Amino acid sequence: MQTTDIRHFRLPRYEELPDVGLYLEQAVRYINECLAPLEQISLTPSMLRNYVKLHYISPPVRKLYDRDQIAYLIFMAIVKPSLPLPHIRTLFDIQQETSSCRDAYDNFCLRFEAMLSYLFGLRESPILYGEGAGYERQLFQSVIVASCHILYVRWCLDHGKTEAEGVAESSQNA
Repeated sequence: MQTTDIRHFRLPRYEELPDVGLYLEQAVRYINECLAPLEQISLTPSMLRNYVKLHYISPPVRKLYDRDQIAYLIFMAIVKPSLPLPHIRTLFDIQQETSSCRDAYDNFCLRFEAMLSYLFGLRESPILYGEGAGYERQLFQSVIVASCHILYVRWCLDHGKTEAEGVAESSQNA
């Protein structure tokens, strides 16, 4: 069940993504519903068309978007405020050389949620790669940290000092 609160945000895992293809409008609606608790993050049909046209994601098959494309689009929507599209394309290239879409997406979900929970004081520490992690993992981790910090700052500014202080107090008392 999807929560409407960013502080308890959860992304659908790869196996939970629709296993039947979605038409453009359905894909956009599904992704926006998944990302609704993040408030300022959304996807439009024209954005999706442009991502295909610019080869950031593969074209739909018979006008249907599959799980891999949905996973890539969710990732893009979340990290786009932190990175320009060509850099996101580079991250996709790195990911495709090192792991499957399923593994990369589920790993992203786990680490992204843990970082958000940490920033909101609901977790003692984020899930980080150790010192021996390679360049690709450190880069991936940095993208997650940056994206989460941007979301956290926007949330605090949008919801005012009183609500943000309440979050800080509850995390100190936990």
